Amino acid sequence: MNEEKAIILFDAITGIREEYIEAAARPCPKRHVTLTRASALIAACICLFLAYSLTFGFPAFVNRLHLPSLVPGGSAGGGGGKDGAVYGFYAGPVLPLAAEDGTGLTAERSVDFDFSPFDPNRTETEGYLRFREYCAVTDRYLLSVPDGEERTVTLLYPFVASVAGNAALLPTVTVNGEAVETELLIGPGGMERDLEKGLFSLTSWEDCRALMAGDYTAEALAPLPRLTDRVIVYELSEMWGEKSETAPAPTLNMEFSMDYAKTTVLTLGFNGGSNDREAGRCERGVFIAEHGEAGYGRSVYLLVLGEDIRDLTLQGYVNGACEVPMEAGGTVTRRESTLEETLDRIWDGYRADYLSGTLASLLDRETLPGLTAAWMLRYDAVEGGAVPYEQSGDWGLEDTLEQVLHQDRVMYLRFILTVPAGETAEVEAKLLKYPSVDFAGKGRYRRGFDLATKLGSSITFTKQEASLSGTEYITILRQNFGFDLSSGVLRVTLDTVREHYFLDVEAKKQS
Repeated sequence: MNEEKAIILFDAITGIREEYIEAAARPCPKRHVTLTRASALIAACICLFLAYSLTFGFPAFVNRLHLPSLVPGGSAGGGGGKDGAVYGFYAGPVLPLAAEDGTGLTAERSVDFDFSPFDPNRTETEGYLRFREYCAVTDRYLLSVPDGEERTVTLLYPFVASVAGNAALLPTVTVNGEAVETELLIGPGGMERDLEKGLFSLTSWEDCRALMAGDYTAEALAPLPRLTDRVIVYELSEMWGEKSETAPAPTLNMEFSMDYAKTTVLTLGFNGGSNDREAGRCERGVFIAEHGEAGYGRSVYLLVLGEDIRDLTLQGYVNGACEVPMEAGGTVTRRESTLEETLDRIWDGYRADYLSGTLASLLDRETLPGLTAAWMLRYDAVEGGAVPYEQSGDWGLEDTLEQVLHQDRVMYLRFILTVPAGETAEVEAKLLKYPSVDFAGKGRYRRGFDLATKLGSSITFTKQEASLSGTEYITILRQNFGFDLSSGVLRVTLDTVREHYFLDVEAKKQS
């Protein structure tokens, strides 16, 4: 990618004005520790990733935080394992059907990987999935009860995705050929491990196995927590301030007093700020976006837990250094609520503007605030019924919402099935599966698909098979299934003792 194209992509994607970065780079007085420089550097790194993504075919989901979503169900980090490939992007395995109580339940399983979507002449699309080649997976189960008694069971069909993933990634489930009503359950994701590594995505098969260890399924079935803490909300809206040669990056700064021992503030939408614990002063600043720029017309929020803030003032400045005042302003609205209700209002804006067509759009109203509460409470132990935050005295909600949206999880479709006495019942799941990817330069990359035989399932599998379709569009590079395209071996029996199977393919070039 040449320099000119990179600049065009950078400008088109971000809408970040050059003067913002220039202002952030200027030295600030010691009394004001600004975060805008770090924000600008992070944004620049993100933009480079997005430019690379657009050039080489990765879909980029740009959300309200202006952060890229990784391909649903994957990671930007490398990973792999001793029995699989190392990928620059890992999409997670096809997981086996599970049951809330699978004791005494047996099943025969057959999985087909259909590579027809790799047909270069194919024109139909699945929303954002048109930007990548995917595999169509059909996962079939023939269920029975050895003792011959009728049994009604609650089944769970698992799949790997992020909440911000495309809704087209949701599997469809049928029972005996008929559509069945399902409930979407969201797993907790990898909490402490991710915090320690600074990751929110899976990087390998081993990561997925570690994620699902312990009580992962039970946590997905458990009710989500609630944040009933009282909170005072300050909303800054209707911001105005004219950009000029002397005011290249107009900024509004909220300045107030607070007792750091009795007050915690959470923010959303601010670009920078400072904390002066000794003087009991705090500042939060936001750039005033012009029409057509990211953030235009949007409110920013300051949430106060504990004792209320005092002496709130709003001052305009010519840039993010907040040194030279200018005429600018906005409307500050104060209200009291609960943290749960406030998170729900914040998520409302995301639902309306950015979550259409995603898995998040399929969730009920309580789920996103509940997932946010689960994240916050897991990372910060609750003391005295209030949520404690960083020693700096604040927490930017952008990081929390990003984790909720983009963290890889194992999700479940929950449904009920009855196996008649002395008979069998057939369950079939169809899903679109992104490949894991390993880049090889010059736009070429291999696609990896993998399968778990028993991970997370208490069902006894008496037989498992795998098959391939649409093989005229691929070349197999590496595998442990035992397929042989040259000899016509397109169906193989799997060893259920082996936990993990993998298949690396390369799409044939268009003739």
